[in-house]
Amino acid sequence: MSEWSEHIDPSSNRIYYYNSRTGQSVWTKPAELEEKKEEKKEEKKEEKKENEWEEIFDPNTGKKYYYNHKTGASVWTKPKELEEQKETKKTENIENFGNQSIDLPPILNEDLPPPILNDDIQLPSLDMDLPPPIFDGDMPPPVFDGDLPPPILDENFSIPQIESIPNNNFDQQLNQIPPPINTSPNITKSPSPTKERKWPPCFGYHEIPDDIMNENPELRITEFARKFFNNQKSLKKATPKQLLSFSSKPIKKPLLLSVNKSKTPKISSEAVDNFKNILSYIGEKGKKSAGDPEVAKKILTRGLQYPELWDEIYIQLLKQTQGRIEMTTLKRVWELLVLCCSTFPPSEDLENYLKNFVCLNIKNERVEISEFAQYCILKLFPISKARNSKKFSIPPDRTIQSINVAPYQQSRLFGITFEEILWYQKDWDPDLKIPKVIKFLCDQVKETGGMSTVGIFRIPGQNEEVNYAKDLLDRGSLEVKFSQPTTPASLLKQFFRELYESLIPEEFYDDCLKCAGKLDEEEKIIQKLRPINLAVLTYLIRYIREFSQQSVLSITKMGLPNLALVFAPNLLRCPPTTELKLTMNQPREQLFFLTLLKNLDCSKYEKML
Repeated sequence: MSEWSEHIDPSSNRIYYYNSRTGQSVWTKPAELEEKKEEKKEEKKEEKKENEWEEIFDPNTGKKYYYNHKTGASVWTKPKELEEQKETKKTENIENFGNQSIDLPPILNEDLPPPILNDDIQLPSLDMDLPPPIFDGDMPPPVFDGDLPPPILDENFSIPQIESIPNNNFDQQLNQIPPPINTSPNITKSPSPTKERKWPPCFGYHEIPDDIMNENPELRITEFARKFFNNQKSLKKATPKQLLSFSSKPIKKPLLLSVNKSKTPKISSEAVDNFKNILSYIGEKGKKSAGDPEVAKKILTRGLQYPELWDEIYIQLLKQTQGRIEMTTLKRVWELLVLCCSTFPPSEDLENYLKNFVCLNIKNERVEISEFAQYCILKLFPISKARNSKKFSIPPDRTIQSINVAPYQQSRLFGITFEEILWYQKDWDPDLKIPKVIKFLCDQVKETGGMSTVGIFRIPGQNEEVNYAKDLLDRGSLEVKFSQPTTPASLLKQFFRELYESLIPEEFYDDCLKCAGKLDEEEKIIQKLRPINLAVLTYLIRYIREFSQQSVLSITKMGLPNLALVFAPNLLRCPPTTELKLTMNQPREQLFFLTLLKNLDCSKYEKML
């Protein structure tokens, strides 16, 4: 570790350097740090030499080929060196996933001696743009005295791309790198990615019906077009397949008859404008707007503003997937499909057609499209189920901005489904039956002294620390360090409160209130839960029971009735109603969960799982 560290002088906002061994402060960057910078440059050069081969997609064939930066050779067959290097990195990534130790924001030592100005040193002008402070791993660990300052979050944070994702700028690369000549008659199509894909153990809302999962002539999108398309006269001159083919030009009227005949003012023009936005996003109206998150938000906003357009928007997107389309363009269409499936559902008329289309694309030979189809299903099934019971909203900006890597990287942790969380953790912990974040937060409450804290789970954590830790968890880190137990306790309740679908779904809410206090009736309800929900519920009950021990209870003053009171509203979600009804329902919610805490035989259900 270097003795020198970089700091900012608060009075002048200039960078200076402090030596922890000698106590010296100087304005000029020490030679030791310069040497360290040069060493890093050399390491990067060496690493670049090792990575001679690069994997690239050929948009004309949809296949991968490999380019050697050193020799200029292009080949279809994957080089042995690249395969060995990829396996090594994959192993390292899995072993190190989530193990980065991320501390809360450091508190700078105000007693640090300021640098002594030297008249011979020419300082930079205050008018210039000064660089932001850089905290590298050599800073001493922060000391928290209980008064935690509000964290400064970087709004420009972007999720790094993992190795397996092609470079977004590969169009420019293809102009410089010649694709290989396909002279070998033995080149075969790549195997279906579904052979290597394992669904999360809880996926499928039990099981996807065979008629939706597999080829079904009755659920082809062309059949939907035959029934619901606006241009019925054209169907006599052209087939539905022709009407559904890709178009680089704007449409003159809505695709669906119901939208064209709608009495809602301007609905037809909104449908036409929406297709123009789709063309902009996929790059058919210039490169500037291609993949622009703001254009995507316009499409989603229009859908929420006009529910009559939901099916129209989905059909416009499906139209743009048909035909011979460049990989970049097709990938952007699927990005919009995923975002729409995260924002509003299809109608009952379109639902099964859309599900069948997405399921069939799981077997798509183009790996990227298969990945997007699998990820799309995780969004489509829950939002279709919540069609009549949920108020829909646009995903957070960070989710929209990172949609191009959504199937590969976790962009959120709060506010999604259990299925999505298990999807993210399938590669590094496939045997874990519950989301790892739940176990992590439960362990953190105990490790930070939660079992000896008065009012634990009732007293909230500091807002600044809770929000900062939540942001880190949402970015995939499960090594957040907490200074007090109320923070992970608050995050645990917030995690359950913000789930896309509550632990005990809304469809059972009224029945839960009716049978509150009757164990036999309550068990009939929890037996209807999906396996993942049941696994999480039994884990949580066992965990909360640990706080009811007399040795713990005598300190925390939080018995089972109090714990049931604070947890019940987060596990049972009341459908939209008045504030008065929410208050009146609270005692029965508490009684329902308290009965399970006191009497449920968790081992019986754990054996079933």
